[in-house]
Amino acid sequence: MRGCYERGVAHDATLRGEILVRLRVETGGRVSQTSLSGDDALRSVGRCIEDALRTVVFPSPDGGAATVTVPYVFRPGD
Repeated sequence: MRGCYERGVAHDATLRGEILVRLRVETGGRVSQTSLSGDDALRSVGRCIEDALRTVVFPSPDGGAATVTVPYVFRPGD
């Protein structure tokens, strides 16, 4: 995720803000859906994070598929 933000900061050194990535983790641990909300300035960073999360295999959720919302807060220098 840090790499996504670092690429964004390379284009805009003042890039900062918060995004929320909502993802659905299926019973096998794979991400089947993602959605993004938050600061418009971070859209390209958010899309990069969505792409990265789609490659992650999480532990299987107890009780079936699960929807999770993950907040990301970015500030230069962090």
